[in-house]
Amino acid sequence: MEFNATFLVSGISFIVFAILMNIIMYNPLAKIVEQRKKFVDDNYDEADKANQKATNLIKDRADRLAKANTDARKVMVEITDKAKAEKSEMCANAKNVANEDIKAKKESLTNTSNNVSNELKQHIKGIAETISSKILGETSNIDSIDEEAVNKIMQEG
Repeated sequence: MEFNATFLVSGISFIVFAILMNIIMYNPLAKIVEQRKKFVDDNYDEADKANQKATNLIKDRADRLAKANTDARKVMVEITDKAKAEKSEMCANAKNVANEDIKAKKESLTNTSNNVSNELKQHIKGIAETISSKILGETSNIDSIDEEAVNKIMQEG
């Protein structure tokens, strides 16, 4: 094979063509590929940061919900305890009022019973005087009454 000027011109024109193609086509294409890679990497980093931020927000929300639930339970327990204390106090007050009312009614009944008993004893004394005056024919006053016997008869009857 012969090396002549045509081969040399073809070689030089190929080298010039390769340099021109590198300048015109390959360098801009390499820049576009590099920009695309940088764009993808930046978007990936941004998405990763957004994902971490979302994860942190979800964790913060869960923590705040747990704290709110704990606080709500504490409030419920406090309100329940307060209601129980008020209930106990109201029951105790009502029981005291009822006991005082019962005591007053018992005293009233005892007084009424004693008054009725005394009236009945006076009535018995009057009947005894009437019976003795009809049997004996003369009026007599009964001064002493056997209280124990009268009480025993009244309790039996």
